[in-house]
Amino acid sequence: MKPAFTLVEILVAMTILAIIAGVGIAGFRLAAQRQSVDAAQGHLVGVLSQAQSNASAGVENSSCGATSLSGWRVTFTANTYTIEALCGATTFSSKTYTLATAITITTLPVPNPILFKTLRSGTNIPNTTTITLTGNGIIRNISVSNVGQVTVF
Repeated sequence: MKPAFTLVEILVAMTILAIIAGVGIAGFRLAAQRQSVDAAQGHLVGVLSQAQSNASAGVENSSCGATSLSGWRVTFTANTYTIEALCGATTFSSKTYTLATAITITTLPVPNPILFKTLRSGTNIPNTTTITLTGNGIIRNISVSNVGQVTVF
């Protein structure tokens, strides 16, 4: 008679494999959720840096006319943020971004919107403000200083 596995041995092996697979799937899901929040944070930092860079360079278009560029601002809601240039009371180059499902801005900056002034003149922020992104129990923070420095922490 050839040696073979018993039914109990096969069931034990399948149970161990099921436990390992369950732990792996849970770990993968958590990593995917973390990656989603990290990507949203990276994109928001990119938009803030773009606003700061555009303001420093004085990027404007013909919409300003005789009015000079005041700066570039980023406006926040719980699920969106918008970047736009500001010439007096006129805005142009407005672009709105919507956060992925289950990710929200839980701490809005003060003041809102953040205005990056031209010619490296800083921002409209008195000291430093923090923007907090939250999604699936994962929290990421971004700070913006009064001189326009954007920091991830």
